[in-house]
Amino acid sequence: MKTKNSIILLVLIGCLVLVHGVWAGTAGYIDSGQNPTTNWGVVGAEYTGTNGDAVYGLASASTGGAWGGHFITRSTGGIGVYGLANALTGATYGGQFYSDSTEGTGIYVATSATSGYTEAGRFVNYSNQGTGIWCWSTALSGNTFAGYFENNSTGGYGIAAMTTATTGFTETGRFVNHSTTGKGIYSWCLADTGKTYGGYFENESAQGTGVYGTCIASTGTTYGGAFESSSPNGRGVRGLAKAASGVCYGGNFESKSATGRGAYGLGSSTTGINYGVYGETKSPSGYGVYSKGNMKVDGKLYVNGAIYQRGTVLHADYVFDNDYKLESIAEHSNFMRENKHLKAIPKAQADENGLEIVEVGAHQKGIVEELEKAHIYIEQLNLKNIELDAKNSELEDRISKMEAQLNNKAQ
Repeated sequence: MKTKNSIILLVLIGCLVLVHGVWAGTAGYIDSGQNPTTNWGVVGAEYTGTNGDAVYGLASASTGGAWGGHFITRSTGGIGVYGLANALTGATYGGQFYSDSTEGTGIYVATSATSGYTEAGRFVNYSNQGTGIWCWSTALSGNTFAGYFENNSTGGYGIAAMTTATTGFTETGRFVNHSTTGKGIYSWCLADTGKTYGGYFENESAQGTGVYGTCIASTGTTYGGAFESSSPNGRGVRGLAKAASGVCYGGNFESKSATGRGAYGLGSSTTGINYGVYGETKSPSGYGVYSKGNMKVDGKLYVNGAIYQRGTVLHADYVFDNDYKLESIAEHSNFMRENKHLKAIPKAQADENGLEIVEVGAHQKGIVEELEKAHIYIEQLNLKNIELDAKNSELEDRISKMEAQLNNKAQ
């Protein structure tokens, strides 16, 4: 059954009795029977309702290497799995996949072609309450993946997902993992050349999310999302929220583990301009990448644009208040000499490796405070100089008069 760019899904999946029962009454259902060699059936399905799934895969075994869905294409222009929910309303899913196994995967998709424009998975949803793809691994332990996508092509995507609704709360992709050693989603482009993406997620809603990945385990090393590209021109993940207004996210990743990572992006090529994580938003109030909490950068931080910091007190204009107790110049000098730093600037600190660390906001505020106090001291000294100049002028005038009197007496 070969059709191109159609709504029909070409699915290579082990046809469980449960799935057969669910899909038997669905328009477009075809079952070619169980293959005794591969244990794969061939299913093509289309769903046009407002509360259903285009594809639903369930691996109910609690042990062993099981997949909620396993899809492969060897074509240089093909798609491993294509899921489409075309209803404009209702809670629909382009694809929904579960695995209860401690070694299983909610969905595993691979394209084996090494050239051409291929996609391991493509999921589209038109509903303003829908999800492009929803994957879930329910096991509490073991190395599990809610979604695993692999692409070998130099021009392909590990996964491409899209929700086209411009309103409503939508998610292009949602991946959940309960395991303490699992990943919400793992997407990989193996090609070491070409412009490739480990994952590509697009959302047009003003309230939507390009991709949402979460690991809810509170222990272990977990990843909300792990995306990798080996190409020097590729990206581990690209998330785009296209709405021009509203609070939208190109990517939202979460890990509740004490040693986990919300998102892990790796550009493994040692040449070219590549990105471990690339986030973009076109909304004036949105964020290309959003981190709620601490963000750590082991390396250089390049910023093309302004940096904004929010906090309780970031400026030092309080030094101009009438009730501000400004130390004298002598007091300021004594503190500076005794402590070897200015009073408002935090003392130098070092981490466990002996490297100096600084809190930029506090350091910047301290510099501004000392600068503004210095201007007050300058003003004080200037007023004193004006006073001294006046006294000097007065003294010079008196001296001139006295000299004139002495000269008159001498004559």
